[in-house]
Amino acid sequence: MKLKTNIVIAALVSFAVSYGFYYGLPLLSEDVSYGATITTINGSDTLSSSRTTINNNFSALNAGKIENSTTSLPLITSLAGLTTIGTISTGVWNGTAIGVAYNGTGTTSPSTNHIMLGNGASGFKTVNGLGNSGEFLTSNGAGSAPSWSSASVNQTLAYSWTGPHLFSGGASSTGTTTISASSLTTNPFVINSLAYKWPSVRGASSTVLMEDGSGNLTWNPPGYTLLGSFDASGSTAGATTTFSTLGLQNLRVTFYFTSISPASDIRVTFNGDYGSNYGYYQTETAGPVQSHASAFIYVTQNSTTSPGRMTFDISNPASARKNMTFNGSYGSNSGTNAPILVNGAAVWNNTAAQITTVNFNCAGGCSFGAGTQMRVYGY
Repeated sequence: MKLKTNIVIAALVSFAVSYGFYYGLPLLSEDVSYGATITTINGSDTLSSSRTTINNNFSALNAGKIENSTTSLPLITSLAGLTTIGTISTGVWNGTAIGVAYNGTGTTSPSTNHIMLGNGASGFKTVNGLGNSGEFLTSNGAGSAPSWSSASVNQTLAYSWTGPHLFSGGASSTGTTTISASSLTTNPFVINSLAYKWPSVRGASSTVLMEDGSGNLTWNPPGYTLLGSFDASGSTAGATTTFSTLGLQNLRVTFYFTSISPASDIRVTFNGDYGSNYGYYQTETAGPVQSHASAFIYVTQNSTTSPGRMTFDISNPASARKNMTFNGSYGSNSGTNAPILVNGAAVWNNTAAQITTVNFNCAGGCSFGAGTQMRVYGY
């Protein structure tokens, strides 16, 4: 009986101690940093009241272990065994020079102002020297490094200059200088900031080069100004040009035709007037004299397909009838090689306006050959 009593007493004492330790014994406080945020347990806290806090601290300590770190290890100063690293996106490089085998230059002090060149397995090298002022870096061909050399021009090559160039020191040529016609009409020739468009054909010996006030240069008889022109190549409606007389009282009209198809007579009208307001007197070496009042002035009497040329000299006051003389030649006289000579006089009975439009056409319609041209001059 005494033994059973002792066992019961011992069990009660053990229970009391455990109960008091769990519910009443204060816990020691220690503020320890493990690389994770934990909640402090004060000295007066009991084990029973701190169970949740202790569990949360254990979880935080576990998450903050070094193998779980995702941002930084601020106290580490050496990683001697590090063999792998990912992309470096921040920081300042203060190490040794990056070697050639790792796409570096192998140096931290490259030569000042030198130009770097590739050097195969050896990495990089520089152009030899810095050259002299004004020199160019010149290619020495495949497999050789470029080098500095003085400027030069290959005098055996033909150059095409597409931009404007200024030769302040002057220019001279001992050979023939050729400037294409297209460049002088499409891109005018500029002298002292004035642009000129050069004619594409050479003028006759009796003409001089004149400007129309807009930079267009033409070959004209002395004292005459080109007022209008017309290329009638292939025209079936006749050769027509409209112009401004600028108050000029006299006109000279030239008409050169290369061929006519089909064979036709040639006639002329002014300002689109096709009424019976014309009178003419015309003679030819191959035909009779003709004198008519008509809706046209007939330049030729005989149908032809051959080339010819006519010139009209016309008085052109606005308030008086327009008197004129004309002459020229065309085709050839039957049985000979001589052309047919034409002479004539005519009048356009208009006292209200100056002539501003001239039209050469064919009786019954025709087509003029390539190169057919009309020119109107005034003085």
